[in-house]
Amino acid sequence: MSRVAPSPGAISSATRTAMKANALPNSLWRDRLYLELRMRKMLPQAMNFLVIITLFLFNLAMERPVGAMNEIKENFRFHFNLDNVNEVNNFQGMYSFLYEFLEAAERFDPLDVDKYVEREYDTPVFTTETEMVYLTKLKRFTAVTAVVVRPQIWMTRREIRDCTGFATMYDRIYSLARHLRFKYRGDAITGAWQPTSVVFRRAEDVPYEPIGIRSSEQPSGPSNPPPPESQYTSPNAGRSVLLTCTSSAVRNRTMRNVLKTKFNNVALVDGDRTFFGDFHADKVDILAYMGYNVYANAVNLTTHPRCFMTSKRNEHNQIEWSLDDDGNIDRHGEKVTVSDVDERCERSADTWHDVQTDRVRAQVFLYTPSYELFTRILVEWHIERSGKFTPSFHVESFQELQSTDRYTAWISLTLVQVGLGVLQLILILRRVAIETRERRLYPRASTCTNSEKIAISCGFLLQIVFMVFYITRLAQEMDGGDLWPLVEKVLSINPYASEEAAMNFMSNQNALVDRAQSFQSLRVTGFVIVFVSFLQIVDYMSVHPQLGVIPNTLSLIVSQLINWIGIFVVVFLMLVMLGHWAFGEQVDDFSSVSKTLVLSGNLALGNFDFMALESELHETADIVLLVVWESAMLALVFLVLLNFLLAIVVDGYAVVKGSSECCAANGFLTDLFKFGRVQYMYNRRGWPKRALLIEHLMELPDRVTAEDIHRSGAFRQDGDGSDGMSECQVFFDAYLEVLEKLTGAKADEERRPEAEEPGGGKEGQLAAIMQQLEAQMAARDADQRARDADLKASLLARIDRLEQHQGHHAPPGEGVARPIVPPDEPDLS
Repeated sequence: MSRVAPSPGAISSATRTAMKANALPNSLWRDRLYLELRMRKMLPQAMNFLVIITLFLFNLAMERPVGAMNEIKENFRFHFNLDNVNEVNNFQGMYSFLYEFLEAAERFDPLDVDKYVEREYDTPVFTTETEMVYLTKLKRFTAVTAVVVRPQIWMTRREIRDCTGFATMYDRIYSLARHLRFKYRGDAITGAWQPTSVVFRRAEDVPYEPIGIRSSEQPSGPSNPPPPESQYTSPNAGRSVLLTCTSSAVRNRTMRNVLKTKFNNVALVDGDRTFFGDFHADKVDILAYMGYNVYANAVNLTTHPRCFMTSKRNEHNQIEWSLDDDGNIDRHGEKVTVSDVDERCERSADTWHDVQTDRVRAQVFLYTPSYELFTRILVEWHIERSGKFTPSFHVESFQELQSTDRYTAWISLTLVQVGLGVLQLILILRRVAIETRERRLYPRASTCTNSEKIAISCGFLLQIVFMVFYITRLAQEMDGGDLWPLVEKVLSINPYASEEAAMNFMSNQNALVDRAQSFQSLRVTGFVIVFVSFLQIVDYMSVHPQLGVIPNTLSLIVSQLINWIGIFVVVFLMLVMLGHWAFGEQVDDFSSVSKTLVLSGNLALGNFDFMALESELHETADIVLLVVWESAMLALVFLVLLNFLLAIVVDGYAVVKGSSECCAANGFLTDLFKFGRVQYMYNRRGWPKRALLIEHLMELPDRVTAEDIHRSGAFRQDGDGSDGMSECQVFFDAYLEVLEKLTGAKADEERRPEAEEPGGGKEGQLAAIMQQLEAQMAARDADQRARDADLKASLLARIDRLEQHQGHHAPPGEGVARPIVPPDEPDLS
């Protein structure tokens, strides 16, 4: 075995002498070896994992240009007035917003014939025989974003079902009876009599006024004909004519027949969604949804000329315009608004919405070439069964990374991550092999617990998830390049040509929507992976006691946390359900369990605005209940339970912190440096494995010296034929330096010169004086005890001699009484 002398000056001679005299504590040395063993197994994994997660965050930032996406979203929020969506609470407001929505979309359309281009065809009009379309640029398109797929409107409807409860009696008991009472001034209804049945006819067959049962006392005749036979089921049989009862379980397709019969269109049905309006949805469709007769087969140009779109049209019903001196379009007239249409256009009884309407959606796809980003804007209203509108909007940007200048750098970074991932798997398997070998060869030194086995397994699975994510993304991007062809397919299909064309259109558009949603799912997947990685980082922090305070504290208080969580969940949910039940009818923040949970969570975290909801309550009793509820939330949850949680964590932290200060660890950076030096000596000098040394130390006394290590047989003989004592001494000196500060020798050496140095500071002088006084008092006490012991011994010797002398002259049978002398007082006589 080669010899390498320890570095000169690494440890002072005084320190070495003192520590050789005291030796090293066995338990401290074993704890240090356990720490180094753990660092050797876990440190490469932890460092490599930190690099992996850092590069992964850079990779996600490179894939999703969130800054540009946010700028685009804010731009569209302004131009499309998306913030006004949440203020819409009825159908009229919804249609007005959609009208403005389509106006905004026109600003981003470079092919708008009213603003930017003029179209000409090789046929008199555009037909299926048209082969060439000529575009003439009339005005420069200045927007940075262009429409790709024009706006489309979707509607979802509920299923009609038979009415139950009071709805079965509504027609007879309330609506028609009330109408007859006021119309006939009691002639048809005498006393408390009510009609036993109600007969209805379709509006096309009978006058508008409903026909009811006349009094049976009036004779039948020409002036009082018998009631016509009903064409509807009687309300008593479980159906109401005046009311429509719906169920959200199954959708129907009522509007498909309306589209076919009235507008000769093919409905586009996508699951529970039915598309309405033209392929290129226009404001004409929105007006039609509102009940205006705006289509060519419904508009009476004699009674309502130039009903829609602009105030001036030519004889072909086309918008009149001309170019001014600067080449800009000069429109002859102005575009009309919804209010203008309401004044000038005929309305019909047919509207697109009714009690069955469940959802209304509008979407548009746009493209921003400066960032190679596509954007999907979706506006949606969910009409609850109670009639309440729940609006929402989504702006989703997506792109094909292959078409950007970041693609090459992203590929390189992802390949590096794949390599690091393979290395991490190898390091995990290496740790498993080390743990297995130590458990087999050194069972007493093995410390791999079940929790560590679970942590190793979770780390392996997490790395597999990383690898699957990298490989999937590489395959997707390398096999990409189909986004523009997909957009071209969507735009090239006329969905109203046939049922097959409609299905083909829906299939391609759904693929485009899936691309947008998959790009957003990348954000969710990356977030979940990074969040789970935080847990893995916490586990790797246990590599050193100074870093492992958090995981050690959590593991110490886990049972108390479980108990606390159980109590908290019960109390918190009871208060949540109580608040929802007591105030949900009057206060919107309590109207649903989810809203009550959000409000209660804010109150539990200290976001208190006491009695802020008082204005929504009108009864004194309700206000008192609200005061009691908020007081209970403040006292039980915020002041008691949360402070209990804080106390549990602080107590656990104090215990872990105290134990970490008493263990064989310095600061993390200090131990990292010392571990590197010692590990180099292990590799260079061929020292035994740490697990073997731990087992040998278990057989040694509490204080261990180099001679004890040598006698244990842990080190084999040197190559020069010596007995290995010199190598044991080198090994012992190395750990003297490592454990120097922990044993306190170095601290004493540093404190003593400071106390003896003149002018070394008041604290140093005071400490030196106190030490001198304590030493003098200890020496004085020792001298006094020694003198007292000598004096006592001499007194006892004199008494024995006196007894012997008197025993020779005393008569037989008589003894000499021993004088009683206090043991601590000398006989001065």
